[in-house]
Amino acid sequence: MKILRNICLLLASLSILACCAKQGEETYVQARIPVTLSGVSTKVALNPGTGEGGVTMYTPVWQSGDALAVFATGAVEGSNEKFTVENITSEGVAGNFRGSLSVKQEGGPYTIYAIQPYLGKDESNTEYTACKSEIPAVQHPASDNIDSKSYIAVSYPIEDVIPASAKSLDVDGLMLKRVTAPLVLAIKAEEAAGVKAASVTITADESVILSGKCTVNLENGEIVAFSEYSSTVTAQYEKLTAPAISAFDAWFMVKPQTLAAGS
Repeated sequence: MKILRNICLLLASLSILACCAKQGEETYVQARIPVTLSGVSTKVALNPGTGEGGVTMYTPVWQSGDALAVFATGAVEGSNEKFTVENITSEGVAGNFRGSLSVKQEGGPYTIYAIQPYLGKDESNTEYTACKSEIPAVQHPASDNIDSKSYIAVSYPIEDVIPASAKSLDVDGLMLKRVTAPLVLAIKAEEAAGVKAASVTITADESVILSGKCTVNLENGEIVAFSEYSSTVTAQYEKLTAPAISAFDAWFMVKPQTLAAGS
């Protein structure tokens, strides 16, 4: 009986040691470290435009609180992680984005994906090949430019290697490309001089998708599908900054597509 008791105690001790080792390993593997995404390039072409060569270059005007949703695979892991903009210049250009991700102790290759804008924490939004996003049906553009909150942009995948036991990670070369398509409606009503626009609405055939909730593949920056959609989109203006309807361009961001005449 004494021999049996000693064997049982030995097995119990080994079980406790194995459990502690396993728990310690998992805790260390899943350590979170601060991550900075820098070298931000967000200037993209909006076409048609009025700039040189018929192309208008657009740089999003970032404001405090704006953020990207970041996903990571490989030795660095994360799903729909909030990365907040920092070091914004007086012109609204982003300096960098900061957040945190989980890393593996042994290090290794990783890939980071990002999408703008960040729509909030959603436990079901875990797939970077089907990331949830939205083209708002009601947008708030300026008198001469688009609403940055309706502007969906996806980063080119960033691939690199993180060393073992890294305590932080600085990633350079964040480049965003446009996913939504710009639509510019030239409005001219000279007889209404002095009158300001409150809103402008575009309505297409019911089969045409202009706005709505969608999923985006962050590997190629393309819209996969729409779960809810609308065939209308509205540009709504603030009273103090509303354009005069005598002559102005109404800017919209919509689903990329080719529309037939009359649709």
